[in-house]
Amino acid sequence: MHEALEALQDVYCIADNILAVGQGDTVGEANRKHDLNVLALMKHARDKNLKFNPQKILFKSSKITFMGQVIFDLGVKLDPSKVKAIFDMPPPTDKQGVMHLCGMVNYQPRSIRQSRASHCQCSLPGFL
Repeated sequence: MHEALEALQDVYCIADNILAVGQGDTVGEANRKHDLNVLALMKHARDKNLKFNPQKILFKSSKITFMGQVIFDLGVKLDPSKVKAIFDMPPPTDKQGVMHLCGMVNYQPRSIRQSRASHCQCSLPGFL
């Protein structure tokens, strides 16, 4: 699915989760770009015969949780439930446990560094 959508600007696909965003200097500009990106996503999905699950589609949300991050109009922050899960993990007792903990901890800061704070509108289509 990633390959089918990689040509679209401001549309992000991780596994079967898709996020279409609109960014701009104003809320109006972000809304306009969001709408154009969603239309491009829908047209591209139709051309590639991709099907969406209507019960999982979320349009024009100013705040969503996506892949361990809370994305909102002022930027991106860690999902508090993910942070809690890291702190609540039992101490590792073997190499695999240490690797699991390191993976959980290292993933989160990288995701924040790669984000940009700007006005944002998000849509999250779910797939069948």
